[in-house]
Amino acid sequence: MITETAALDPSEFIDNRVELALDQVGFAIDVEGVDWGEADIAVQLSRQDIGASVTDRHLEPVEMTIPLMVKEEGKVSLAEAANKLEQKIGLLQKEGGWIRRDFDDGAGFAGSVGYQVLKASLSGLQGWLFADQQLADGVKIKILRSPLCYSTQEVEGMLVKGASIRSLQFTLAKVLGTAPGLIRIRVKNEGTKDIRGLIFAAESRDYSSASTAALSYEAEKLTLLGGAKVAERTGASGGKVVRATLSNLWTAFLGSGTMTHSGVRRVLVRVFPTEVLAPGSQQVAPETQLRLEWRELGASQWSRNKIVTSPLLNEWALIDLDECRLDPPAELGEPGWEWRITARSLGTSATIDFDLIWILPVEQMLSLSAPQGLAASDWRRRPAALIRS
Repeated sequence: MITETAALDPSEFIDNRVELALDQVGFAIDVEGVDWGEADIAVQLSRQDIGASVTDRHLEPVEMTIPLMVKEEGKVSLAEAANKLEQKIGLLQKEGGWIRRDFDDGAGFAGSVGYQVLKASLSGLQGWLFADQQLADGVKIKILRSPLCYSTQEVEGMLVKGASIRSLQFTLAKVLGTAPGLIRIRVKNEGTKDIRGLIFAAESRDYSSASTAALSYEAEKLTLLGGAKVAERTGASGGKVVRATLSNLWTAFLGSGTMTHSGVRRVLVRVFPTEVLAPGSQQVAPETQLRLEWRELGASQWSRNKIVTSPLLNEWALIDLDECRLDPPAELGEPGWEWRITARSLGTSATIDFDLIWILPVEQMLSLSAPQGLAASDWRRRPAALIRS
């Protein structure tokens, strides 16, 4: 007899909820009527002069139907089990969650997979005959889920450590599966300073081992523009920065040669803006502004991102210069793109030191920062963690 079962919000995939295993509360799945769903690829067509061509492929959500039966009293009464099931389905309907399918081992295969739940509904409980401990026909769980399934087995990667650095970069070379997976990152701070923030960015589809597609660059190793010069500053990576003198005019001070990243990229820069005020001056500190400009190689026009104001003066600051949306490298011809950072100061003259530039993927990205209200100086201890696979 086939005895497949399932668990709602299993602990392997979501650890802040209570797992509800159907077979532990007296429910059995009617395997003759169950439909676990099948993935389908939706194709977006673009009309051309001669017919149409595919411009995008993506996986559509699929629907699962799980008819239920009552087997015997589980660890709780059937009435309590029904109540637990209704509460759990209500939570899945409101906030989504996960379902784990546990395969029957009668066919020589045993194991489990997880699906991400987008919506859920429950019908037919009004027909439950409690006295006879059975369910009336038509009692079903319906779930709209992601078409991808995930393994319940977690593979632990190597330990990556670093000292006196602001970012860790590592590669997961042995990743099983044919679809995007789940990654759990554990961070341990063995230093004497508190971690005030963390950025996690992972790339797979857009990964390249080329030096022109790196995740981070030292400013002094890039192209200096607008009279910028290499200087020394305590607290900088390697002790060196690129120093630029600002005016009230937009000027490009730092740029790249040929970059070969692809996909959507988010550019961040670590800077030290410095005000220049005479002793005892009552002038308002100048406002330092930055803006990223970028373009595909061969393009005549620069794309300009939004203007960003530095939140700090005379302190290290990590500035988010927004996204660049890059086309895949061409199969023929010269692939790539280029960028430059422009800056200006509103008010009196000022300088700005550029230390590190990160060109982060957004395939999987998470940014955590300390709660608002912390002292400005706490921003200086904000690190970045990067992963490549």
